[in-house]
Amino acid sequence: MTQILLVLTTVATQADAQVLARSMVEQRLAACAHIEAIDSVYRWQGAVQQEGEWRLLLKTT
Repeated sequence: MTQILLVLTTVATQADAQVLARSMVEQRLAACAHIEAIDSVYRWQGAVQQEGEWRLLLKTT
């Protein structure tokens, strides 16, 4: 049975997500990639922050 590895990361812009996804698939480092706009809420330097990001999910073996 083939094991699948999922790689999840975020980037700041849609353009960055598209370039990274395309590069990973072209180089056969990922079989496919999913790109989604997300809204992140997190604590940074003692304050709660909220901003948009782009989530990139890569599937590989």
